[in-house]
Amino acid sequence: VCKEEGIVPLQLLKWGLNKFCRNADDSSSVPKLQKKEYRDYLLTRQEWELIDLIAKFAPVKDALEAGLAKLQKWHCAMGCSNIYFICLVLDPKIKTAYTSNKWDPDQHAKGMIDLENTVG
Repeated sequence: VCKEEGIVPLQLLKWGLNKFCRNADDSSSVPKLQKKEYRDYLLTRQEWELIDLIAKFAPVKDALEAGLAKLQKWHCAMGCSNIYFICLVLDPKIKTAYTSNKWDPDQHAKGMIDLENTVG
């Protein structure tokens, strides 16, 4: 029905949930909640935007998770070796500006010690 009418399913869900939450408290055919109202469950615009974003990326969720796992693997590999830090510091465009501003201070200090031990 949604495709035939040109309605995005998530928009229909949003419309239905909002309508239900706004009207259920005043209806005699809907059971009353204890110490709460159905209006309390209305989602904010930001919450709906988050749901829209989740729905948008759901088809590529597995690929995103695989990419994040690969990033984690290489990030860990860099942490186990001092070569990455040394390469950054030896790059004339980067030197220590990047690591001192963007890295965790302890990691930067460790990199500096490793550099000194390697070069010095």
